[in-house]
Amino acid sequence: MQVRRAFERDSESHLNLPEVRVITPKGTWDLNFPFWVDVDVLWSPDSQFVALSGNPTSYTNGIVVFRVSDSGPVEIDAAREPFEDMLRRFPPCRATHADKDLCKQISAHEDYLNFAAVDWSGDHTVVVMGEVPPSGSLGGIMGQVMGYEVELPSGKIERTMTAREFKARWQHSMPWRFTIPESPEWQQ
Repeated sequence: MQVRRAFERDSESHLNLPEVRVITPKGTWDLNFPFWVDVDVLWSPDSQFVALSGNPTSYTNGIVVFRVSDSGPVEIDAAREPFEDMLRRFPPCRATHADKDLCKQISAHEDYLNFAAVDWSGDHTVVVMGEVPPSGSLGGIMGQVMGYEVELPSGKIERTMTAREFKARWQHSMPWRFTIPESPEWQQ
């Protein structure tokens, strides 16, 4: 089995847009993901899952995970529980200097957080990093990070890690120097 990432030139935007394809003995399938100008691919150790991390702007990141079956890829929501956990830990409307109108909207939208697949801790466990975007409109929670080990296909969190724990366990898997954010600032 193979995962192939190629870039196709878009004639309108003149961007080289990524395409990802899974090739198995049973067929070939294109993986559908949001409009991203870049995409990283992580193939699970047992080749049953493919995790894609990408971004539309180089400012935000998203994650899409697929289970590869004989009849084709099936999308799995690996960020649902991490999103809900981060929303509980870093409620936007409690942060100091957060934009009041924006914080009310944020609580209902999953795309305000950055998520990326970093590695696999087992055949069916993807390591996910979640980050509150480093935007001033998010006030005292901007740049906060949590790490998660998520079991697939259930999407259940097996391990939750603070930024410090995440760095200690997974820095070796990241192509950048991970920086631990300052503590969040909350309204009094």
